[in-house]
Amino acid sequence: MSLTVILVNVPTLAFRVIYHILLAAYRYVVPKPERSVDGYSVLITGAGGGIGSHLAKEWSFRGANVALVDINMATLKETAKQVSKSSNVKVKTYQCDITNRERVAALAADVRRDFGDIDVLVNNAGVLWGKAIECITEADVRKTMDVNLLSQFWMLDEFLPAMRKRNSGIVINVASAAGKVGVPMCADYCASKFGVVGLGESLKEELRQSQCSGVRIITVCPIFVNTGMTQSINGGQTKIVSRFEKLLEADEVASRIVQGALRDETTIYIPRRLCLLEILGSVLPQGALDALRDFLELKFAPATVSALQSADDNKKEH
Repeated sequence: MSLTVILVNVPTLAFRVIYHILLAAYRYVVPKPERSVDGYSVLITGAGGGIGSHLAKEWSFRGANVALVDINMATLKETAKQVSKSSNVKVKTYQCDITNRERVAALAADVRRDFGDIDVLVNNAGVLWGKAIECITEADVRKTMDVNLLSQFWMLDEFLPAMRKRNSGIVINVASAAGKVGVPMCADYCASKFGVVGLGESLKEELRQSQCSGVRIITVCPIFVNTGMTQSINGGQTKIVSRFEKLLEADEVASRIVQGALRDETTIYIPRRLCLLEILGSVLPQGALDALRDFLELKFAPATVSALQSADDNKKEH
């Protein structure tokens, strides 16, 4: 590219950059109104409890039909019962190990039979151990990657092609604030959630370059949420503590996810101020970041390798 061409295009580039910065700032203060999803078909993984259960209620409240997926059929049926009681929409349950690609393919066939092509895919299922790196077993790591990251690939492989073909659809990948910054005692979890963030960024650019603007990829980054997953860290012996941030409640997170998705947000931070911390993280030197982390005091308690190691010895021996 010649210098002349570059100079000619600089004003256009500057205008686009400034325009989108100002638009983002405006939308931060004045969000778009929610679009209607009445009659949509929404598939949610990890729908048996926690955020997934509340997501089912949020989507159904807005008139969307819901396909609920979980490996635990008992909790899944309870979610379906609650949704049916509060909304007059179509509700179907599917027991599936989404870490198994063949079973995901069978699941997709069943969902298409019952709903046709889905409009919204919510990759929500996840696991968290909360162990120091010395305590993580190979089985822990593989389970974390299979559930938190690889399952999203298998779900996308089944449901994204139809969205691309009709140039319409929403994919919501639930990551975490731990997919943006490192968290102690969460090496495997952070790695998987950083992967989810990267997956979303790659897909957004892939769709943009292929002129597939009707398919939206949304990445969700909440701080830790008060669910069975966080309550059972290390057998319930480890708690997440912070000086300022309390654990979010699953219902408020689900509500914020659906609101953000229907207002065309591409990255949903919960709480919203987390986006400011990400900006600081990209410009501050490491020493300043360390000082900020010390001030916020986000940690796992007990936060010592020896304490967690002693609690985990028996499991490792077996």
